Amino acid sequence: MNMTTLAIDIKPQFIQSYYNVFGHFYLDHLFILYKIKCWIENTKNTKITSIYIPNHDKLYSYALPFYKMLFDNILNRPVENMINLGTVIGSIRGTETNKIYLDRSEIPLDIPTDVMTNGRKLTDLNRKRAKELREIIWKHCDIKTVIRKNSKDLLIVDRKKSPRKLINTPALFKLLEQKGYAYRIIVMENFPLIEQIRIAYSYDNILMPSGSGYTHMAFMNENSNYYELCAPGWRYPNPLIFGNIYNINVKLFMLPLKNVMPQYRNFNNHTKQLYQYIDSAPPISTNSKEDISREIILYNILLSPQCIKCFDMRAILDVNCLSHLSLLARFL
Repeated sequence: MNMTTLAIDIKPQFIQSYYNVFGHFYLDHLFILYKIKCWIENTKNTKITSIYIPNHDKLYSYALPFYKMLFDNILNRPVENMINLGTVIGSIRGTETNKIYLDRSEIPLDIPTDVMTNGRKLTDLNRKRAKELREIIWKHCDIKTVIRKNSKDLLIVDRKKSPRKLINTPALFKLLEQKGYAYRIIVMENFPLIEQIRIAYSYDNILMPSGSGYTHMAFMNENSNYYELCAPGWRYPNPLIFGNIYNINVKLFMLPLKNVMPQYRNFNNHTKQLYQYIDSAPPISTNSKEDISREIILYNILLSPQCIKCFDMRAILDVNCLSHLSLLARFL
């Protein structure tokens, strides 16, 4: 069997918006890269042991440990007979009409459609490869040595700073104590990647505000519980999709817009439709296919050019724990 090196192109304009966003890096880059690696190895009778990554020193600290889980060698200079993959970020550029499915990949190879299918789509191959990748990551993190917490332990993962940071947390702590939970609150970025993964695996219950932190579901034990608290009007399908793929019980707690940012309610016909949709939508979404389909429709409205100001404004709001207590109490 031949030994082969891959080469990828890290475009500077994508570093801050995609590679240095934990969720995008994992789902739109690393996962697609892993699927391509499997396809090449299975069809070309070759073993990919190395990867050449220019500009990897400009990526966040989690990038290199992830690459090392898939490749024996990370090269700083090109070598002969590399397989050039070009840019790997989501689906092939121009192939998606639905805005939730990021399509920035530009690959000079004829790769089958199912291999390049966006990681947010619930296909059989995506499920298979996602769980394979999880096993690889668990092995590198020596996951069998992790001491698992009991069923009444709950991890709160907060953001380091605003926006979408938890506020009024004492009320949340009081509720947890009333429900008999022992809780710990952390900021994941304060830990090395491998420790983050081991921490996520150790808990059956994780709660956090909306953001890329949901990606840690990929490292949780199956049938664990994930609770996400959203700012008013903020709802999106990504955590639900992750929960469906990895068999995690997901509850997204969401709030209507009501009196939040009233200046955008009648800004145009699209924002009027968006506000009406959000105000009438269920306050809780799960990882069921029905809920995922509904949230994909809404998220596409939100990402439309006519509603993008609403997206930008809602993305800078913090998450008030007080607003979620009554619903959260029903599921703890």
